[in-house]
Amino acid sequence: GWAGGNNAGIAWAQERGADVVCLLNNDTLVPAGSIDMLARTARMLGPCLLHPAIDYADPGEGIQLDPSAAADARPLPDHAGIYELDLAYGACLVVPMAVFQRIGLLDERFFLQLEEMDFYLRGQRIGLRALCMPAVRITHKESRSFGGRQTTLKLYYTARNRLLLAEKHDRSLAGYATTLRRIVWDGATTRGERRRAGGQMLLWLISGGALA
Repeated sequence: GWAGGNNAGIAWAQERGADVVCLLNNDTLVPAGSIDMLARTARMLGPCLLHPAIDYADPGEGIQLDPSAAADARPLPDHAGIYELDLAYGACLVVPMAVFQRIGLLDERFFLQLEEMDFYLRGQRIGLRALCMPAVRITHKESRSFGGRQTTLKLYYTARNRLLLAEKHDRSLAGYATTLRRIVWDGATTRGERRRAGGQMLLWLISGGALA
């Protein structure tokens, strides 16, 4: 899975004395020099989760991540061109090694989907920030390894891991209610067999099958 594979790479880099790691999906296109620029910026900023801006590969789909274009953009006061986020994207995530030393590696129980959100929430607890540097832009062919943006496999792992996130970070009644609403919304975006498969998986998940 994404978490286990990246953990192996992080451990390999740590053994060789790396001070910064870039977690990069295989469905991305990265202009030359982009990773170096992000790594230099991460070293300057200190422990954080740093992203580039991300455009979808299909021009018709627009922008996946660029907080500078948002009405509620939050630029860092002392760092021009750096913006704060309320989440993390695993498509391209630059992380100083000190972060892993403080909060540990990725949780391999997630396997695929939302493991970077868990990582972000763990970092947030100790004051680490998720940031974006829009001066660096990459292109993301999202979910090509799944076979598409909306597939039964992706729906399964998203639903399963939303419950795991709630179990780890918000066990309140409101937290679980929000999680179930999101799972239902995810399922509503699928069609035909995917929707029926998603409904079957949701019933199994609610019964405790995936997290037993």
